[in-house]
Amino acid sequence: MFKRIAATLAIALGMGMGLTVPAQAATVVGGLSVEAACDTQWGAYTYATLVGIPPNAYSWRCRLNLGGQSSFFTVDLNRECRRVYGGNTWATPLNSSDPYSWRCWR
Repeated sequence: MFKRIAATLAIALGMGMGLTVPAQAATVVGGLSVEAACDTQWGAYTYATLVGIPPNAYSWRCRLNLGGQSSFFTVDLNRECRRVYGGNTWATPLNSSDPYSWRCWR
């Protein structure tokens, strides 16, 4: 009896009839401010700027300009999404050629 139940269960699991979790598509939860990300991550004296010709979605940097000398820092847009929208969110551009197409997803 137990062998028959075990065999039936093994067949059902093997055929994908066991416990499954339905796939869910990611959804946009909102936009983000690269300027705010720079302020939060590098301080109020930085500002968001685009580098590269032509600029694309990955061209954002935080710029610090003190005494005529500039420094550039990377900006973590995933961190900004988590700060604004909470955990389990991430940043992805809608179009990698468009620097203004970043959105936060969950």
